[in-house]
Amino acid sequence: MIVYQSHPCTLYPKVINCINEQFPESLHIHEVFELVDDAQSSCSNNKLNITPKNHKFPRCKIIHGIFDSKKIEKREEDFWFTIRVDETNLIKEYLKGIRHFGSFKFVKENIKDDYDTFLYEIMSKFNKKTDQCLINILNGTDDILVENRGVQYRFRKDLLKYSDDYDYIGSFNNWDKTVKDLKSKINLDLSQIKNA
Repeated sequence: MIVYQSHPCTLYPKVINCINEQFPESLHIHEVFELVDDAQSSCSNNKLNITPKNHKFPRCKIIHGIFDSKKIEKREEDFWFTIRVDETNLIKEYLKGIRHFGSFKFVKENIKDDYDTFLYEIMSKFNKKTDQCLINILNGTDDILVENRGVQYRFRKDLLKYSDDYDYIGSFNNWDKTVKDLKSKINLDLSQIKNA
């Protein structure tokens, strides 16, 4: 099994699109939040489809996205990889995601999608805050709790730290090498993504 685990960053959607095109049987998981109360996972208002903390996703040829690695059963033959931005830019990339998904442009383009409009309702509340205020909140020790339609979520602050528990770690700053390595290792072609 191949597993691509990402952190929020500008090029993440492009990488996901490439994987989906080349591996249509893949499983995409997007869990930037976790549930405060796991019992709410089956609630009809859990539009983000966040799973309980002890959930295990089914194994398949390739899994990709943003998720807690404990939700996937690791086996010795698996190939886990990630692609990183500089650690100094990690929080800025997270902030760009908050701004994007909380923007009027985003909701206008996705108004008919329940998931996206629900996400917008959460993220738009943060767009009233300055960048520095949001950075202070993200860097703080307190949980960042949000609620929408009775379901309470917590921002996953573990996304602001890197782990080295991968078989391969690529870099958006050394893009040509990353593209070449992933083509050679798992036959994933990311060459259409430019200006990384």
